[in-house]
Amino acid sequence: MPSKVKKPNSFGSLEAIIEYASVHTYLFARLRKVSQGTRIQTLGTAFLAGKNRMVTCAHCINDPSSQNVLQKHQDGDSYLFVQKDQYGNGGQSVITPKFNRELFCLDDIDTAVFYLPDDFYQADGSWNRNPLNHLNFSDSYLPIGADVGVAGYPLQEIRVGTNGVDPSSFTIRADRGVVNTRYTTGDGVKYYEFTMSFNPGNSGGPIFNLDTGSVIGLVHGFTAFPVIMSNGTPVYSTYSQAISSESINRFAKKHSLSFLKN
Repeated sequence: MPSKVKKPNSFGSLEAIIEYASVHTYLFARLRKVSQGTRIQTLGTAFLAGKNRMVTCAHCINDPSSQNVLQKHQDGDSYLFVQKDQYGNGGQSVITPKFNRELFCLDDIDTAVFYLPDDFYQADGSWNRNPLNHLNFSDSYLPIGADVGVAGYPLQEIRVGTNGVDPSSFTIRADRGVVNTRYTTGDGVKYYEFTMSFNPGNSGGPIFNLDTGSVIGLVHGFTAFPVIMSNGTPVYSTYSQAISSESINRFAKKHSLSFLKN
């Protein structure tokens, strides 16, 4: 096993955060065996949030708004996780989790947790990734106006050829903004909205406190509100949303997720 590497607690810039986070942030897809072979469906972004733990949004696993059967988990489904940093270095792994044993959907906070086997971090029998390195959730609830950043794989499709995943078919993207507002719903779930654009594929990705590099939430999606009518057509104002890490914190001990006090 690789030696323990100290995880940074502060970074000082979005560039430094993404340098570290890109190694632990993944594009993932569902692999399902069918009579014609294997079907692949890109689902969103996920990230390592503890030793042998991967986190994403529950709606990436079971999308209640979709009629596509590949958007809903079935027994026997496998999941392909791929990542690539800005220098072209990356890795990939496939796991086949059992629902409610190695894959848990916490639907009330739109969060899903994968329990990863040790061989997730290996290639050809050798350790190529350190399971002790991952991103850390923050236990704080950031105020309006706080500086934040996001990393993920929006608008991506994984291409697979005879030699496996084509690394040129996907790329990580980052953005920055501020907390536009924050609020708590009637059922006690805390949300943020941001001055950053989220696109399909961002869902499940980490959002960072730029002062500490800790994850303050994961991308939930966006909401569009009609604000005016223009020639009979509504004009929408769009807000990017995230589930606050404070809402996830209550499940941290049960699922061995890593939280830092900030």
